[in-house]
Amino acid sequence: MEVQVREGDAARLDIALVQAATLAGTVALSVPADAPGAGLLRNMLVTFRKGAVTFNRLTDEAGAFRLGSIAPGEWAVSVAPSTVPDGYVLEQEQFAVMLAPAGQSVLAFKLAVRVRTIKMQELTPVGR
Repeated sequence: MEVQVREGDAARLDIALVQAATLAGTVALSVPADAPGAGLLRNMLVTFRKGAVTFNRLTDEAGAFRLGSIAPGEWAVSVAPSTVPDGYVLEQEQFAVMLAPAGQSVLAFKLAVRVRTIKMQELTPVGR
């Protein structure tokens, strides 16, 4: 913004300030706590979108992610399907979050074991 002030003139400029917001959360397994899964939650790509603005974060070894100092408003948060481990599926692929100024929201993505149906095929002997 450019402001010109001439000698003897008074100029007033109002600048609105908005407090930044924070989005955080986890990607967790929705299986018993003692089930194997160490390392599955690391490096999953979480995408934050608001209009034309996009931010990406990778989950840490515990599946946690955080994006701070962002503008308030409506954000869409999703986990990239390509980073979901084989044999698992997201229970909810995307969250829409409305952040107030100085607001904070905590999300929880859940990974469930992909259930596959196995169909047995009957074989008939050949040549009998």
